[in-house]
Amino acid sequence: MPDQLDDAIFDVARASGDDLILLSPPDERHFDPFSATAAFAVLLIVRYCKGLASSLGGGAEQAGEKTGSAIRRSLSALFAGKPDLDESDAEKATAEARASVHASGPASVDLARAAARMLLVDALVENGLPAERALLVAANVSTATEALLGMAAGQP
Repeated sequence: MPDQLDDAIFDVARASGDDLILLSPPDERHFDPFSATAAFAVLLIVRYCKGLASSLGGGAEQAGEKTGSAIRRSLSALFAGKPDLDESDAEKATAEARASVHASGPASVDLARAAARMLLVDALVENGLPAERALLVAANVSTATEALLGMAAGQP
């Protein structure tokens, strides 16, 4: 799975790296773009997986309340040069999401996918990303993460 995870991180970083500058405070726009973009991709994958697993567990509303503040904390840590999430967190989150997906029916998975994507969109907008960019970022994250989880489009 590490190679697949690396591929997903790369895909998300490539698709969303330009948006990182929109989320950074003006006085913090001097970060290393390569490591920050990879850390941002890890953050997005972890938060999407947690949203997916929470939605499947019936906790989408609670996850929604936590996602915005969790992204804010992670962004602050990232811009301070001390990311609070790494690949091991992404491995754990993807394993939990995969288990939740495989234990759920197709209809539940479809609803959870939509909920996880909207949780991410809402959290990114709450943290300063324009809505149209947040929608694109969330779409890219869900596509890459669902491929990592072995979910074909429209199937759990």
